[in-house]
Amino acid sequence: MSKNLFQAIADLANSLSGMGRKTSGKGVADYLNTNNHKTQTGGNYSGKRGTYKTIADAQKHFSKSGDAKTASNIANTLVSKDKNPAWVAKKDRS
Repeated sequence: MSKNLFQAIADLANSLSGMGRKTSGKGVADYLNTNNHKTQTGGNYSGKRGTYKTIADAQKHFSKSGDAKTASNIANTLVSKDKNPAWVAKKDRS
């Protein structure tokens, strides 16, 4: 996955955090599609499993690169209906 894709997710998460807002996987998909990001197969994001994997990969990228604030913003603003990070498996949600 490209750094441009991860940066787009970071930009969305950081913007939402600054406004005190959150969005779902579907919201992330809509944002990525609007900004002409494509899946690895060249399709649009749908807000399902592939979107969540992309969110998780972006969060891990920023965590590993030492940008804890962005990693935290991704985890805390891109959430599921139960307010857990959108990419956490349902069985692991509290």
